Amino acid sequence: MMRKYILSPLCSAFVVPGFGQVLNQQLRKGVVILGLVFFLIIGCTIHIALTLKALFQKMPPGISSPGKILERFIQEDLTALWYLVIAFAVIWLYSVIDALWVGLKMEKHQGEDSL
Repeated sequence: MMRKYILSPLCSAFVVPGFGQVLNQQLRKGVVILGLVFFLIIGCTIHIALTLKALFQKMPPGISSPGKILERFIQEDLTALWYLVIAFAVIWLYSVIDALWVGLKMEKHQGEDSL
């Protein structure tokens, strides 16, 4: 069986942030992180959808190539989207480091109990 100090940060890093905390039996912390990630993803999706909607409303007819659409999308003010992405990155990094740290402490504690 893979050790928790390896499995929990991998789950937080590659499955979903907060899942490592759940594996480390920190349910409250895991649910809070999962909830934050959920709301950040929803926020990013809504922001992108509203930006694209406004972009298509302003776009003159006949411009439908993906390159032109992407070019105009990049020219939009995406500051709020960047804040959401940075917040996600900070939560993701915290989740991975916390899962590793707690997993190591749990492993050390289990080693002391077996003595």
